Amino acid sequence: MSKRKPTTTPEYVKPPLATTFNTSRPPINMSSTMGASATTSNIEQLCNVFYHGEYHRAIALSNSLQHDLLYTLLTVLNVRARSLAQCGHFEQAMDDARFMMEQAPKLAVGYLCGGWIYAMQGRQRAAMEIYTLGLEHVEPDSDEESYAQLQQGKTAAEIQQSKRIDFISKLPFDILPNVVSRFFYNHMPGEHVYYLDISRTWRDRIYQCTKHSLRFIGYQLADNYTRLVEAAPYVSELAISSVSHAPNDVLDQLRHGSFRSLRVLKLTYCPVDNPSLLLEALTQVSDTLTSIHLKLKPDEISAGTVLSVCHRLNSLVYSGGLIEDIDLRNVPETLGLKRLSLHVEEGIRSSTLQPILRRCPSLELLEVDRCLDGNCLDLIRQYCPDLLYLNFNAVNGGRETWPELPRIEDEDGGGGLQVLEIARIDDSMTERLVAYMEENMSNSLQELSLSSIAQRRHRLQKPLKRLHTLRCWPSEHVGTLDDEDPFPSSIIRQSRNLKSVIFEQAQLLGPETFMALAQLDELTHLQCFDSLRISDQGLRRFLEKHKAQGSRSALQHLTLDHGLQAMSDDTLDVLGGVTSLTALSMADTQLITKDAFEAFAHKLRYFPHLVTLGFSLMDCVTDVALWHLYDSKSLKSIALYDLANITNDGVACLADYDNLEYLEIDCCNEEAIEPSLVRLVRRMRYIINKYTKSPSSSK
Repeated sequence: MSKRKPTTTPEYVKPPLATTFNTSRPPINMSSTMGASATTSNIEQLCNVFYHGEYHRAIALSNSLQHDLLYTLLTVLNVRARSLAQCGHFEQAMDDARFMMEQAPKLAVGYLCGGWIYAMQGRQRAAMEIYTLGLEHVEPDSDEESYAQLQQGKTAAEIQQSKRIDFISKLPFDILPNVVSRFFYNHMPGEHVYYLDISRTWRDRIYQCTKHSLRFIGYQLADNYTRLVEAAPYVSELAISSVSHAPNDVLDQLRHGSFRSLRVLKLTYCPVDNPSLLLEALTQVSDTLTSIHLKLKPDEISAGTVLSVCHRLNSLVYSGGLIEDIDLRNVPETLGLKRLSLHVEEGIRSSTLQPILRRCPSLELLEVDRCLDGNCLDLIRQYCPDLLYLNFNAVNGGRETWPELPRIEDEDGGGGLQVLEIARIDDSMTERLVAYMEENMSNSLQELSLSSIAQRRHRLQKPLKRLHTLRCWPSEHVGTLDDEDPFPSSIIRQSRNLKSVIFEQAQLLGPETFMALAQLDELTHLQCFDSLRISDQGLRRFLEKHKAQGSRSALQHLTLDHGLQAMSDDTLDVLGGVTSLTALSMADTQLITKDAFEAFAHKLRYFPHLVTLGFSLMDCVTDVALWHLYDSKSLKSIALYDLANITNDGVACLADYDNLEYLEIDCCNEEAIEPSLVRLVRRMRYIINKYTKSPSSSK
């Protein structure tokens, strides 16, 4: 650095920083002697003075330059903060304002900037606090103009803060519903909603511009009955559940026409001691009611009685008494029902179901439980041509919500059943089911859940072109462990587009089932829960197909939860070559050796997409196996249950897994694993993921 002859120290001139309160263009003109070139020149002068040993002059010049640089920095930050605020980046703008207040607490620039930013957002109370803080720290004698601006800013914020408008009374009705709906977020109108008590005008206008959905559970009904009566004319949905006494007061309000806008009525798990009162109440609201959900005792009121008074329903969920000699003489010949759920303890016979289905030609979603004869399936097939969803004998007390299914036209221009859930069917029903599926669902069925049939050799002969999800669980008619049900495998063979197959509590998943699964080129999920026995030979052939495909295999999720007692080391070795997996869960192996599993774990570390691992009831899992997983670049979740041969060493090594986000260890070798170590590893992984894996982290 070249040396220059030192010059005399120029007289220090404070640059102007006054900022007009109510403008978005703060003055930024600096003294001509404080420009960038002057600052650079003075820094060079300071260095020369120091190098020549003139330390007293260096101190004086340093003090002067310190003030120059501070005022320059404050001006830059002031402009940047206001520019950020104008662009909507208020948090970043306030960061600059706070920095100015911290670095120059005796100057007004930071307080003026912060107050202006808050006022710009309409946060007048926060602006008042900033201006007050500035008035406490800035000396009026040192900067009268800036002190006056702080006073003006605080006064303006106070005036804005004191403004009030009765927007509920003044806003037009086309805007008011959007505003009022935000009052009732996550709670019902009537439960600690003080807006309704401000004035009668507020209450009336709020009720008029909203469609209320009131839900009372147990004690809430008595506590909110007064509010319910007030809101009755504007209530669109009323749900009463789990009350110990009959809600006669509410039924009486229904009977007298208080609920003029009611669309949905739900009465579940509450006694009805006066069925005639309920009937009169339903009659009164029948013109507006479109949906009813009733869970009643068998002797309270029948489904036929409900249909006889409520003709405009499009949805009925009924759980109660439906006797065989049901009287439908007062029910119109054609009803507009699109959703119907019937759950009857005594059971449903075809003679009871026929007159109801005959009156519901537009049904799209149907649930019937405890159907006692196979003719019920024939009736559904005959009278419900537009059905999209059918739950047959798999209902559990009536549903709370319905699935949303868009109608899909098939190749012939017509629709068809898309979702079928069926259980508790005998051989005669199965024959009817097969005929129904082959003739009416070939081009439409997408999801199928069924109870397996073990007595007879039923097979599906026609393809299900759209089926993508199959779920099977065991029949109530239990067969033997050596009796593989061929019905699911016949469905799999006829459904080449299956993507997800789920078996629950299967007695035997044998070679025939796995051969059928191996033919599915698009299978992504295979989940077997609580199986009694899984064929080792069949499983190995299935895995060999996906191992041979390599990265072209579609299989991603594989769950083998129990039933692996016969799984061999050879089959495990083949599984180690299915590198397309993203999730793997295994449980209850008995024959796999520790050496084989350690070799398998070594292969897993190179699975490029493996995210989730779970092992349970497997003595072959050791500390060495966990250590082999160390270099996995994709593994994020590990769950270990009932593993007898892992110790503190195996748990400790999990702390070093690069990407691990979730760790669950339970009931594993309590004598060799300290619970405190498990908690420590979990905490370490949480901290590492939070502070090093976050996209916003600067480290």
